Parts: sequence; C-alpha cells; structure tokens
Amino acid sequence: MRKERILYIYPTLSSFIKGDAEILSREYEVTHFRVHPTSWHSLLRSLISQLFHLIFNLRKYDIVYIWFADYHSFLPALFCKRLKKRCYIVAGGYDVCREKKYGYGSFTNPIRGFMTARSIKNCTTVIAVSKNIKQIIRYVFPSTNCVTIYNGVVLKPGKEDVEKENLVLTVSMASTAKNVFIKGIDRIIELADLMQETKFILIGTERQLLEKIGYKIPDNLQVLGFVDHSHLQEIYSKSKVYCQLSRRESFCLALAEAMLYNCNPVITNIGGMPEVTGKNGFIINEYSAQNCSFVIKKALEAKTNSLGRERILSEFTIETRAEKILNLLESN
Repeated sequence: MRKERILYIYPTLSSFIKGDAEILSREYEVTHFRVHPTSWHSLLRSLISQLFHLIFNLRKYDIVYIWFADYHSFLPALFCKRLKKRCYIVAGGYDVCREKKYGYGSFTNPIRGFMTARSIKNCTTVIAVSKNIKQIIRYVFPSTNCVTIYNGVVLKPGKEDVEKENLVLTVSMASTAKNVFIKGIDRIIELADLMQETKFILIGTERQLLEKIGYKIPDNLQVLGFVDHSHLQEIYSKSKVYCQLSRRESFCLALAEAMLYNCNPVITNIGGMPEVTGKNGFIINEYSAQNCSFVIKKALEAKTNSLGRERILSEFTIETRAEKILNLLESN
C-alpha cells in the first residue's frame, strides 16, 4: 500500500518548519517546495515556478501542507479548492495580523492581505500555533475551520544540575529595525542600561544591526547573534531568568525551551506567551522600564522549580504536536 503524498510548501527552512517536515515524513511521502521571499524578483520567480509545478504535478499529491498564509499559499489553496484536494495552512502570527501602528502583519498590505484572506478561505483547515491566533482567525474568518496545535520543543539531553547564575536571557531572531521593535529588543537594551549590576544576554540578533539602527549597547548586555543549539542549551541551563518583552508574539518557542531548562520566565501579556507560561513565571501587563526592572529583580531572587518544565513536557513537546498533526490529517 503506497504512502499518501504531501506537497510541503514554506518560505524559509526554520527549526519549526524542519520539525513539521520530520513529522509529516513519518507517515507520508513528502515533496518539499520552497518559495524564496527575500526580494520581489526571487518571490516572483518562485511563484511562477510554483504555478507550473501545480499545473503539472498537483494531481499526484493527496495533501498540500503550507507554513503561513501569504503570497505563496494563494495558488495552492485555490488549486486545491478547485480540485477538491485537502489543503492545510499553519498560521504563525504575522499572516493574520494587522498592526497598523507598527506596520506589522500581512493585512497592512492590501495585495498581501487579499492573498492571505483567500488562502484561508480556500483551505481545508487552518492550524493555529496558539489559542490567541485561533481567536483572531475566528473573528476575521468565522466560517473557516481552525484548530489549535501548539509548536513543540525538541527534547535533547542536557547537563544535569547546572548551577544557575544571575543571568537574564532573551532569544529573538530579528534582522530588521521593525523586527527589533516588535520583539521588544529595544526594551531589553533599556533595561540592561537601567540594571547595570545585572548581566543580560541577547541571542539571535546581530550587534551590528542594533548599532546601525542607533542603539548603544550597555557593557552588561552580551549580544551573541546566532549560536548553535548545543551552545544555546548551555546558556539556557545556567540562566536564572528568561525575558521576552515582545509587542507581538504568537507563541514563542524559545520561551518554551527556556522553561524546559527551569528558567524563571518574565513576559509581556501578549499573544500566545501567557498560554505557554500558564501560572508559572512573571507577566508584565503594562510595560515601563522601572516596573519591569522590579519584576526581573523578583524573578532573579525567586527560587527555580520544575513546574514550568513539567508544563512544557506535558503540553508543548514535538511529540505532542506530531500526534495531533497526524491525527488531524488522518481524520479529514
């Protein structure tokens, strides 16, 4: 008996997109199709290539699985609707947001918003990465079938009983000034400047970008840029506090990973992050540097415990995500 075939479409091969590819390949024959959105020319070339691939090959696939509703999901969802094929779109956050004051979200661009909306309306099911994203989809597209399946952390062996240090860690991948603002990295810089006696570490954003934008990096803030996951595990293990002060955040996988290593989380009350922490950690309802510095001091003084880790192991592992995704595809 042949395996069903999946066409897997995505814009970038990030860790969570790789994770879903591994999940799908357990039960299906997976063909990858990457759309390159780095420039208008590369996006246009990718979409033309996608059009021809769909015309000549779509009939051989049983399922189309797409990460993010965007330019690259418009044609697949439309073709699947016409051919009555199953199409699943994972909504990650940006694709269903309209933050006009930040210029953030697909719906701040009329053309992009149209393609996103039509993709969501034409697909079989939208997979939201948090209940917060599902609520947005339900509000904007009330007739769309939508389910919540959380992102999952990959469990890897780490060092046991690593002594915690008074470190405040943030992991945020930002490559533009807009992303720096959305991820609240400016707030981390402000806090580090205010709390000179506390050591901060920022991973995922390059120092050169921050200096180019105009930020002065305090001496107690170590900006590491990209680090491999084994090094990141070591930093999680020794950090007392994980701090994520985003202005918009659909889930935050790094937050879940940090809790797995018993970091005390400090977060803004935004998006899906409170769903990750539950009753564990510290939530900032209204940000001010003075208030946040007070909360971080409390988090540094607080004892670490295993409750956050137990929550992640219970709700947010890659195996939990795998089970729910495969059950969804099998049941439709």
